[in-house]
Amino acid sequence: MNNLTKLFVLIIASLFLVQAQGVCAQSEYGLTAKSYEGYFRGVGDVKIFCKGYRVENSKAIMVIVHGFGEHIGKYDGMIKHFKQMGLSTYALDHRGHGLSDGPRWNPESFDYYIDDLKTYVDAIKKWEPEKKIFMLGQQPRG
Repeated sequence: MNNLTKLFVLIIASLFLVQAQGVCAQSEYGLTAKSYEGYFRGVGDVKIFCKGYRVENSKAIMVIVHGFGEHIGKYDGMIKHFKQMGLSTYALDHRGHGLSDGPRWNPESFDYYIDDLKTYVDAIKKWEPEKKIFMLGQQPRG
């Protein structure tokens, strides 16, 4: 199994792990959703950018995990679409991508991507307990 495939498997497994931490600033967004945008501290105290839209009485939660060399800004249309479907939607820029700190596309360990994502997913579980969580990610090529 190559590293990208391992990353994909670990992302799915991460939904069932971790201890909660608070993440991202909160501000009002529209009449039926709250917008979350800001940073949290990932492994090694690296600033990780995240944003999301919490829909009141959402049907479920969609977590978007962008691909290598991408950023969450590419997914704004999907975030809007999922919000209109009644899904709370959250995303983060992996370290070294988009608005997150860290060396560009060169992490010390791929495990850092997983650990950062676990921190964020666990915070989402605190914000919206007992909601089903789905994850949309780019399929690794290879």
